[in-house]
Amino acid sequence: MDRRDVADAVFDLLRRGAVGDAINLVAREDEADTRPRSPFFETRPCAESIRMALAANPRAVQGVSDEVLEHLRRAAVMVFLGFGHPSERWLPKGLSTGLRVDSESAVNLLVAYVQERRNILQASQHAHLISGVFIRQGSEQPFPPCPVCRTLEGKRWSLGEQPELPYEHCIHDMGCRCSYEFVYRGE
Repeated sequence: MDRRDVADAVFDLLRRGAVGDAINLVAREDEADTRPRSPFFETRPCAESIRMALAANPRAVQGVSDEVLEHLRRAAVMVFLGFGHPSERWLPKGLSTGLRVDSESAVNLLVAYVQERRNILQASQHAHLISGVFIRQGSEQPFPPCPVCRTLEGKRWSLGEQPELPYEHCIHDMGCRCSYEFVYRGE
């Protein structure tokens, strides 16, 4: 089965709610795949990330209908599995989110939400080592952070007190691109 056929089969399984079967299919195919994977995404399917993506409801996409949210979630899972961008392949043509961001950016917001939730969960396991949380701004080039996200810069929160990312009040055309940065005791 070539990679495109695998992607189509996985997406069909996700549509039918067979999440475990989708994860297993990708895992089997990945065992035989020797191509390098993106350093930005997990190298093997992570059931936890996939389940988090399928249940994700970040404040940054508040207001989308349940039907649209389901489409966005499945597209986010395809990104996590390495089949992703452009995620429009996994979205119905002309899908409107009703948000100020397009559907591709909305998928990116879901992916970022899951990644940042995973970061917080992992940090929580080592909370005794962490003295605080900062929010790192998205890169300045080519698209600087929005003025709302800039107001978060330099503020320090206790672990568990930090605002949810992607930041719901972000006004960037592409959506929030902030991430958490942890400060370890002794730094």
